[in-house]
Amino acid sequence: MKVASATPENRFMQGKHLIILSFIALSLFSCRSTKTNIYTSQVRERLTIKDDSDKERIGRLIQNALDAQQADFHTWSAKMSVDAETEGDSRSFTAHVRMVKDSIIWISLTGMMSIEAARVKITPDSLIVLNKLENSIFRRGYDEINRLSGLPISFSGLQGILSGQPLLEGLTTTSFEVREQPLEVGVELAGRGMATSLILEPVNLFVVREEVRFMEGIKAILKYGAYAQVSGKSVAMEREVKVEGTRQLMMKMKLRDVLFNEVLSFPFSIPQNYTEI
Repeated sequence: MKVASATPENRFMQGKHLIILSFIALSLFSCRSTKTNIYTSQVRERLTIKDDSDKERIGRLIQNALDAQQADFHTWSAKMSVDAETEGDSRSFTAHVRMVKDSIIWISLTGMMSIEAARVKITPDSLIVLNKLENSIFRRGYDEINRLSGLPISFSGLQGILSGQPLLEGLTTTSFEVREQPLEVGVELAGRGMATSLILEPVNLFVVREEVRFMEGIKAILKYGAYAQVSGKSVAMEREVKVEGTRQLMMKMKLRDVLFNEVLSFPFSIPQNYTEI
């Protein structure tokens, strides 16, 4: 019996799922949050609910905090150190991500020795993966992202999570509560065929944990931490993701060189000798 050798297509398909899952989750999740059980009396008083007026006041504080974390931008870029594991495969790489809002997402993936392994271009209706290690090109419609990743996510949702924003578009807050031990705020939201639970830290009401439950039986647990101010916006510089459902994914990321609204380029030339997959 002959064993077929791995073709460029087979090798490409073996690494394709990790690449696709990786860039989809690249900005979703922070790897740790700073927790302490010691808070000032002013912080605790601000979150104390004594009557309906306090509940309304805290509800407004929560909504204002969530709105502030939906950072508006025209362009966004960052460099990310990524550790990813999925379906028995694990890799570490660096991702350079550039975006023009509602238009294009561009990603360059480099591995050991800073050698570029792949380049990805996503638009609202297309996906192109340039595999530089195998001299191959993979082109599909945007729906291929949903099929390969198992995540029912729109282009706007993808660009939101890549830029580190909680998946809140189109959701309505259904309830919230202030928890004493540890002091934190829990928020429940629903809409668009999904339900979301948030945990906010008590000082700035930053999102530190997000659990998204999709109707398709998929669950994503997102964590955000190491918040820093960039161009007047609060950005989670460390992230973590766990996806459960049709595919399993674990990923940790550290961001640096985050830029908002800078002039960016999106080089994506396809050599003539590349094989179409």
